[in-house]
Order: sequence, then C-alpha cells, then structure tokens
Amino acid sequence: MRAIDPWFGLSSTTEAAKTVVVVGCPFGSNQAFRSGAEAGPSAIREWACTAEAINEVGCPIRDIRVIDCGDVGPAEATGEERWEAIVDAGTRALEENPNAFLLGLGGDHSVTPPLATAARNVLGEMAFILLDAHPDCFESYDGDPLSHACVVPRVWDRGGFDRATTCIAGVRSYSFEELKVMDTAGLVISARQWHSSGSAAVAAKIQDLTAGMPLYISLDIDLLDSSHAPGTGYPVAGGPNVREILTLLAEIWRYQPVVAFDIVEVASGIDPSGITAANAAHILLQTLGQVAATR
Repeated sequence: MRAIDPWFGLSSTTEAAKTVVVVGCPFGSNQAFRSGAEAGPSAIREWACTAEAINEVGCPIRDIRVIDCGDVGPAEATGEERWEAIVDAGTRALEENPNAFLLGLGGDHSVTPPLATAARNVLGEMAFILLDAHPDCFESYDGDPLSHACVVPRVWDRGGFDRATTCIAGVRSYSFEELKVMDTAGLVISARQWHSSGSAAVAAKIQDLTAGMPLYISLDIDLLDSSHAPGTGYPVAGGPNVREILTLLAEIWRYQPVVAFDIVEVASGIDPSGITAANAAHILLQTLGQVAATR
C-alpha cells in the first residue's frame, strides 16, 4: 500500500485558510450490548491513511489543514473525570486554533455531550443534530446519567443546547422510557420518514427548525443500516446507506454552516471486514471536503 500522511495527507499541510482540529476520545462502556467502541479513533485514523484528499467527485480538497490533537486520557476515566477531560481537550483545541472546525472521534456516544459543550462554550450558540438509530434520550441508564444512552438530555441540561433547535434523525429503535423526552425535541425524523421523503427534504426540515444557525452534528455509526456498519454496539436494520447520509450532509452544508462534527460507536474489533471503520473514514473525507468548500 502506498504511504499516505495521516488524515488523507492533510496533516502535512502547514498553512491554510481553514483548520480542522481532531480530538480522539477512546472511551468504551461496559453498559453496551457489544463493547469495543474505545478502538474507534485508532481504526478511523488507520483508514484515513488509505486515500488522498480528493472528494468523491474528483475535486482535490485544498487550503485546509488537519491538526490531530491526539487522544483524551486516561483511558480508564469514567463519569465526571471523563467529562472534564473531554471538555478540557475540546476547549483547548479550539482556543489554540481560533475559528477551527472541531472533529471528534469516539469512542462510545457518551463523548458527544462534553465535546458539544466545549464547542458551544468556545464557538457560541449552535443547534444540535443527532443522526442515530436510537434517540439516546434516557435521563439515566443503568444508574449512569452520563451514559452513551443519555446524549440528548445531557446536551440540554449540561451543554446549554436548546430543545427547540434539536433534531434527532434516522431513529428506528426506541425504549418506552425515552419516548416522552424524545418528543420534547424540536424535530424527530424516523429512518422510515427519511427514506420516504429523501435526504434533501430532511435537510430542508432541519433548516426550517434551526433558522440557519451554526450546527453541531453527531453521527453514531449505527445510523447506517447494519449491513453497512456491523461493527457497532447496537446495529439496527432498516437504516440509510452511505449514499443517503452523504447526500444529507451535503444538503445541510448547502443551507447553513456546520461548525463541529463527531462520529462515534465504531467498534472495529467486532467487524473483521473493516467496513464499518472504512465507511466512517469515507464519511469524514467527504466532511473535510465540505469544510474546505465552505466560503
């Protein structure tokens, strides 16, 4: 295999108009049905050295540099210790690189609320978009309010995000306990509705909800149909494919700015094919292309 510098070669760029800061959060959970999400950041980074910085329609991704800030530690951190470590790392990355785009790598989904908190604290008011097979709306899960299943309540009560400008899209697996909380979000779009209306219509609904605000987008890899992402803790059939997700993200970028993005729940150890991490890296390559193309 040809040797390609990290992040599709973009880590070797020293000067550019735009900067992306990467924060790895290699934390897993013993609450997961299938563990292994802590290996996600390293697996994604590995695949990000297998392609050059050219988007899917053959346009080189130019004038952008990627600064990989490494992984948050310690690996055994849990609860409040983990929260504070991630907030501190995200805040430091953004403050040291003004106007940078924040890219977070999970890890399980518990890493999203502290990453989003850091982004909002530094970059200002933004809306929250959750792309996930599950609503992640538990107030507490197995006695843990900072669990991977408590993402949405925590971005509200600890991250300062507004329920009214929160969108949950792609959902198709629920718990009774989550339904009341989920229904207080500004917009919920099931995977079935997404499939019926199309990605462009979903992006338009998000714009209508958020009135063109800057966005934080969190993408749980189990958003993908399980045939496209078998290496995750809770794979669920009936989801969008990679093309539908890329179309949605491109349409969102047409309407409004995305200022931070994370991708989580890649458990590469339970996917011998590597397709889950490969698909995550491909989504991130196109995401970097969108960041570079934004004026």
